[in-house]
Amino acid sequence: MTKPPQWLNGCLNVSIDRVNHSSVTLFLPYIGLYISTSVSKVEDDLGGIQTQGWINVYGVTDLLFWGATPIAPGATVHGDYCLPPEVPVVSLEKKTRRKIPLRGRLRIDAYYFLTEQDWHKNEAQHEQMMNTPSAQRDRIDIKYPEVVTIFAKTPCRETDCTSICDTPPVILHDETRVVPDFGDSQPDWDAQGKMVGDELDREAPTCAGTRPIPH
Repeated sequence: MTKPPQWLNGCLNVSIDRVNHSSVTLFLPYIGLYISTSVSKVEDDLGGIQTQGWINVYGVTDLLFWGATPIAPGATVHGDYCLPPEVPVVSLEKKTRRKIPLRGRLRIDAYYFLTEQDWHKNEAQHEQMMNTPSAQRDRIDIKYPEVVTIFAKTPCRETDCTSICDTPPVILHDETRVVPDFGDSQPDWDAQGKMVGDELDREAPTCAGTRPIPH
């Protein structure tokens, strides 16, 4: 990261340099940078046991493209990413959709191939998978790229309460991000999701006795 994440013009700005520190050319997948936000996942609806989890904010796509681009030794690829303050999560089982805030931490996963041969092998295996019946796809051994993972604290917004701004939002065990976000066109899913969110808010710590962070 070239600087700490910061809220700017309504979104969380994340500035990242991917640098090739090796002595050989590496290959960056076109879809190879993923940013996730931390969540506290309720593992079952009854027990209330919570574990740390992650929900993707940037990088997951329904585009099927396995290309890569070379990055020469010593070269840098810079990117500035504007993350929305909220990300929708969906329960396909309960047919709910709601938005959770970016709070807690960010996880950034940057993928790369060590050689051009590794990239083309990965590309061919994915093409093979797309032409294979779903029941047989787990038999295909995929050559996955290497990955570098870094973590960063999500800064508090000016409207956040200091007592909870570092706390990851709670999601249920069957809630996840769906791409494309087809639930956006299902108003009844949003209505059901609001009920879920309201119930979780009643059980979560509140801002009572605290003040928002000053401007």
